[in-house]
Amino acid sequence: MARKYKVVQCPKCKEFTYVPIGIHRNYCPRCDAKVPLHELDGQIVNSSREAQQLVQTSQYALHNVKQPPNLHLNQSPAKQLLQILRWHRSTYPQWLPIHEVYQQGIEVGLLPKEIQEAIELLKVEGFLEKREDTVRAVPLN
Repeated sequence: MARKYKVVQCPKCKEFTYVPIGIHRNYCPRCDAKVPLHELDGQIVNSSREAQQLVQTSQYALHNVKQPPNLHLNQSPAKQLLQILRWHRSTYPQWLPIHEVYQQGIEVGLLPKEIQEAIELLKVEGFLEKREDTVRAVPLN
């Protein structure tokens, strides 16, 4: 039987996160506040992927940010990362700090190792330019 998760909002920082049902977590992973997350009301979902997706959409709604389009969970990490970078290029046409790329990748459910591998793959294939601690998608001609 698959584990279920509960998506909750921290009462202190107002950010969303998810916790496995039955696991007692007494702190918020975003602000480190001592909050019994397992006792908060929230929406229950059937998988960690669903929980990640719900957290992502809730975070975008909370911060009134336009969500990058077409981010599907069945796509490869490289494709997801490239879509994030292209969305940022259309919104902010400058170089993007690498930590922002990692943050955006984590918000769509990628692991840091997957993000690093995707950056290297996209760089080798010519879809990405990298300078020290910034990156950008190569403009399409």
